[in-house]
Amino acid sequence: MTKTILKIIGILVLGAIGGIISQIFLIPYLM
Repeated sequence: MTKTILKIIGILVLGAIGGIISQIFLIPYLM
C-alpha cells in the first residue's frame, strides 16, 4: 500500500516539475 502511494506521489511531483520546466522553455520559444 505505502509503496503504491509513494509511487503515485513521485509521478505527480515529476509531472509537476516537468510541466514547469517545459513552460519555462516553451514560453520564450513561442514568443
